[in-house]
Amino acid sequence: MKRLTAITKLPTLVFAGLAILLPNRLAMAQVSAYKRSDLTNSVVFRGNADHHIWELSLTPGSGWQTKDLFQGWFCNWCRGAVTADSNPMGYVRNDNINAVVYAGTDHNIYELSLQSGKWYPGNLSTNRSPAAPQAAPSASPWGYVKYEKISAVVYRGSDYKIYELSLANDGWHWQNLFYWTPNWVPPATDPVAYVTGYYKNAVVYVGVDQHVHQLEWSGNDEDGWQQRDLTQSAGAPLASLSTRPTTFVSSQGTTVAYTGKDGHICLLYFADGQLNWFYKDPNPNPTTASLALTSPVAYKRYDNYYSIVYGGNNNDLYELASLDAYNWWPYDLSTTAGGTGWIGPGDPAAYVRSDNCNSVVFTQAFSYYIEELTLCPGGSWQSWSLGSH
Repeated sequence: MKRLTAITKLPTLVFAGLAILLPNRLAMAQVSAYKRSDLTNSVVFRGNADHHIWELSLTPGSGWQTKDLFQGWFCNWCRGAVTADSNPMGYVRNDNINAVVYAGTDHNIYELSLQSGKWYPGNLSTNRSPAAPQAAPSASPWGYVKYEKISAVVYRGSDYKIYELSLANDGWHWQNLFYWTPNWVPPATDPVAYVTGYYKNAVVYVGVDQHVHQLEWSGNDEDGWQQRDLTQSAGAPLASLSTRPTTFVSSQGTTVAYTGKDGHICLLYFADGQLNWFYKDPNPNPTTASLALTSPVAYKRYDNYYSIVYGGNNNDLYELASLDAYNWWPYDLSTTAGGTGWIGPGDPAAYVRSDNCNSVVFTQAFSYYIEELTLCPGGSWQSWSLGSH
């Protein structure tokens, strides 16, 4: 692992030269980071030139390794795999299998699953007949484990509907989540799926009306997925049309965070016994530099702080941190880590690594190198380059 030093905020021409030298190992805009079931820390991304799925992996006791998941001995039947049209997402399925999902250039949803040390490609869209509807161009799928311990993937379709693929004993099944909603609002950005604090499967997204909408599974096939306008319920500000919400569950209940059209980070809360959601601005007086240019990402740190991370107006990374998930403190995370880190296009990713370090991963502006900010027990925030080894 290499410390990030002179690579930060170099002239654009220097970054362009680096991109020519390492075209495939540089990331497209978006990265996904997660802790695999084998305790390997994984950062997955789409290659800048080849549109392959790449992984940066950190196994305890070793350094970061770079792999093209479409090539080599560690991938079975991958040479003919369909290249990626979207950003990938890595997650651990309910059967403890590590999986990376993405939309292919044919607009089908694909999965790379790690089994017996090798990655296996699979087309989730054509697993059953008829095939699932195609994904919208550049639509990035979201994988999660439902309350019933079922692996599922949600995505934005080319027909402006939201679909779910779920894994049953006989393979992957698909359904239209708008089927039960006659006056559905089309998504402006990709959906995010999660399990609420009141044990409901939910899919949240920003609609073309700039409202945050949530689809919740009712628990039975007759009522299906029910849609609710969270913005209207909470009387909250309009969302940016480019924001993807993020979610977490705390002692305050269920929380959805998003970037408002004015650049503020907005929080929507819901607790058991409430009739409506309510809204809070966790940083009502932000500096111009700290207004959000990216979607936020939320996670719970190793030290029990709830954290919301995003890229600011000056391209620094910012954090809103809280112990109670209600009172928040803003920080310039890049400055805290030593004045380094300059987020490029795309949103950051954040998670707790297997070595108990908080990790924020992002693609650096211009260079498309992958960078990491870490906070390990007993230490301070530090900045590293993962893409120049």
